[in-house]
Amino acid sequence: MTSDVSSLPLCPTLRSKLSAAGFTSAAAVAQADPARLAADAAVTLEDAQRAQHAADARTRSGLAGALSAKALYDRERRSQRIITFCAGLDSILGGGVGLQQITEVCGGPGLGKTQLGMQLALDVQIPDCFGGLGGEALYVDAEGGLTLERLTQMADALAAHLRRVAAARGDARRAQAAAALTRERMFDAVHLYRVHDLAELLAVVDGLVATLAARPAIRLVVVDSIAFPFRQDHADLAARTRQLAQLGQSLMEVAVAHDVAVVLTNHVTTRPGEDGGAPPRLIPVLGDTWAHVATSRLMLYWEAGARRAFLYKSPSQPPASCEYLVTGEGIRGRRQPAKRGPEGECRGEAAKK
Repeated sequence: MTSDVSSLPLCPTLRSKLSAAGFTSAAAVAQADPARLAADAAVTLEDAQRAQHAADARTRSGLAGALSAKALYDRERRSQRIITFCAGLDSILGGGVGLQQITEVCGGPGLGKTQLGMQLALDVQIPDCFGGLGGEALYVDAEGGLTLERLTQMADALAAHLRRVAAARGDARRAQAAAALTRERMFDAVHLYRVHDLAELLAVVDGLVATLAARPAIRLVVVDSIAFPFRQDHADLAARTRQLAQLGQSLMEVAVAHDVAVVLTNHVTTRPGEDGGAPPRLIPVLGDTWAHVATSRLMLYWEAGARRAFLYKSPSQPPASCEYLVTGEGIRGRRQPAKRGPEGECRGEAAKK
């Protein structure tokens, strides 16, 4: 596999600047100090980090296909996260939704899966002076859940929040960035695909590499929902399994190569209790094989009339749950610590609803 900078999945302008600055190989990009890379190539620190993520994925450490533990550590250390505006959710996720990962959000109707997807599509645009990514979002709507009226409410609330923060700090740079992040600008940064069947969904995913190369500012891909196209008349279960596996692999490759967060929403179904004595459980649809695709998995459920989220799966965070709110302003949280406990106890909570 070639390791020239010209082969990295980056926009042509960024590749040209790296080459002109003397970074002609993926190894040179991956091993450089991020700040030095940005200065020498005359690019932003964000672009330098994106180039390093792509170079990390391409760089080999003696063994074909292998990355060193040091490279993985450095990549994780440099990685940023997208906040949800719910402190509890951010806490159990390790600071927010991670880049280079697939985060799956599962739950029944009315729990706010689409609301969370819309919230993230706006939060990814928070300017870097506020600790955000200053990016854009690609939103694949398979159910028609995204509405302009609701997006307007959330966008106005986010803009007002940033203006309040800037005013409270007396920070002129933040005030300028908050003023620039208007509703219209936020709408421009949400790229919507409305898909109606499985063929259209697969076509969008197949074109993601070209789309992200053309629009490197995109840092978030939302698919709402991944289940809907597959739950329509799909008689050939073997073909469905193959398509699901290919889809999951494609999304993970895109997340890693382009340093983006991929968020998928999923439905749930009821699984009868075993041995006739155990109560039925709600589980995500699409089967056990699909369960291995997501890097992190959130289960949304009701408990005592409140919405709760349980981190069911994560490579770095312990099982935990928290309450979250769906308000007029968007996804928000209560001022209370997240509950942490053994996985079995949390599963019991999720099953009670």
